[in-house]
Amino acid sequence: MKSIPRLVADATLGAADRHWYSIAHDLISTIANRTNMPCTHVAGVAAVLSPRITVSRNVKVLIAWFDNYNTRLRPDGLNRREVVDDFIARYGLTRGHGAALAHFLATGRIRGPKTVQFAEALAGNLNACPLDIWMARALEVDQRSFTRRGPRALAVSRITQAANTLGWRVAEAQAAIWASTYRSWYTSPILPSFSE
Repeated sequence: MKSIPRLVADATLGAADRHWYSIAHDLISTIANRTNMPCTHVAGVAAVLSPRITVSRNVKVLIAWFDNYNTRLRPDGLNRREVVDDFIARYGLTRGHGAALAHFLATGRIRGPKTVQFAEALAGNLNACPLDIWMARALEVDQRSFTRRGPRALAVSRITQAANTLGWRVAEAQAAIWASTYRSWYTSPILPSFSE
């Protein structure tokens, strides 16, 4: 796993993007205010819809959910599956997205440590530390190792130590490291923005 000094160097390279989650939280707050929903709910929907889709598509489907589908849900939840199925079919999402969304709507719980941490960061918790494929590349580990508690805890510890070295919040360091890693993989890198 990459050393803390090297993670600090990566974060320094991506420093211009360290506020990525604050910008994303602004959109989450806007949707929450417009729909009279808690930020944590909007962030949770965004997170469960995020796996295996681009950031810009995640934003589009999130807005579509709250503009066109969320209001169709009955208070007793009896039409939840029908509304979710219609939504995923209309927007070309997977059954996995539908199952995750239906589960979140029914229970308020999110499955998977990466998705939970992403929701927390989107909701404004700058101590959250999402670990996705780009963070696996940044840390020079196999992404599958993040499914185990030990490697995941070590990764979070190193990112936290890098954040402390820089005097930043954990999510800020994670975003900066993510940004520098993402840009290193593309010749014409435009960082995906979680905004309209």
